[in-house]
Amino acid sequence: MTDFYKDKKIVVTGASGLLGMHLIPELLALGAKVRAVVHKRPLEIEDSRLEVVNADLTQEADCDSVMAGMDIACLGASVTVGAAQAIKNPMLAVTSNLIMAARSLQAACLADIKRVLVVSSTTVYPDYPRPVKEEEAFLEEPHPAYQGVGNMKRYVETLAKFYCDQYGMKIAIARPVPFYGRYDNFDFETCHVIPALIRKAVEKQDPFEVWGTGNDVRDFLHVKDVARGCLLALEKYPEFSGLNLGSGTSVSIRQLAETITNLAEHNVPLMFAASKPSTIPVRVVDVSKAREKADFQAEVSLEEGLLDTIQWFAANRDKILKNN
Repeated sequence: MTDFYKDKKIVVTGASGLLGMHLIPELLALGAKVRAVVHKRPLEIEDSRLEVVNADLTQEADCDSVMAGMDIACLGASVTVGAAQAIKNPMLAVTSNLIMAARSLQAACLADIKRVLVVSSTTVYPDYPRPVKEEEAFLEEPHPAYQGVGNMKRYVETLAKFYCDQYGMKIAIARPVPFYGRYDNFDFETCHVIPALIRKAVEKQDPFEVWGTGNDVRDFLHVKDVARGCLLALEKYPEFSGLNLGSGTSVSIRQLAETITNLAEHNVPLMFAASKPSTIPVRVVDVSKAREKADFQAEVSLEEGLLDTIQWFAANRDKILKNN
C-alpha cells in the first residue's frame, strides 16, 4: 500500500471483534492514528498509539462521540450469531446490526467524515450455484436462510448509497466471504463452522460431529486477507460499488472438516448430522473485480490459515473460552 493512511485519524468500530483485531495492527503499521471502539468484548491489543473508547453504537449519542474529529470510519461492529441461532430466531442478527449501521453512518456524515468502509457480506446475493458477481446482488431475493440478515445488509448498502449521493461521502462496500483466524469466536452457541470444527478437533471430540451432509460448498478467507482487502478497497475503490473479497477457490464442508482434523492430528471418522441446521448449499463469489479495482488477491492459503488458527487456539484455549 501507499502512504494513504499515514497520519489519518481513523475510527474502527467493532475493534475487539475478529476483523477489528486485524484491521488495527494493519492501520498502525501504516502510520494511522486509530480510535478503537469496543463494547462488551475487551480489546486484546495494547499499544500506546491507540485511543480505546467504550461505546454502545445502538445509541445516537455514543455514535456521535466516537465519530467526532475523525478522517475515516471503518464500520466493522456487528452482532454475530451461529447457524442454529439464526434459524431459531432470525431477528438476532438483524435489529441491532441495522440500528448500529444506520446510527454510525448518520454520525459519520454529521462529523463530516468523507471516507467510510462498510463491511457487508455475501448474504446479500441470491441463491446462485456459481461464482456470483457484485452487480447480481439485488437481482433476486437472498436464499431463505439469509432472508433476514441478507436483506438487512442490502438495506445498509442502500442507506450508504443515500449518504454517497446526497452528501458526497466516498464509501467502500466490502463483501467478504466467511472468514476466520486468530481472535475468532469459539463459543459453540454463537460461532461459525470453522471455529466450531477447530474447537472440536483440538478438544479431541469423538464422535466428531459435523452439522449437515458435508456437501455444502464455500469459499473461506483468512481474516488477514480480509483486513488487507478492506483497506485496499477503502483506499483504491471507495466508489459505492460492492467488492467481493474471497480466495477464488471453494471447498466442501466435508473437505474442510477432514483438513482440520488432519492438521489437528485428530484422525477420527467424521459423523455427519444431516438433521442439524445448515444454510445455502453453494456460496462462492467472483473475485475478478477486486483484482482489477483494488489490486487484491488472497495470500494466505486455507491450509496455512487453518493451521495457524488451530495452533493459536490450542495454545490459548482456556483464556479464549473464558472471554467468549
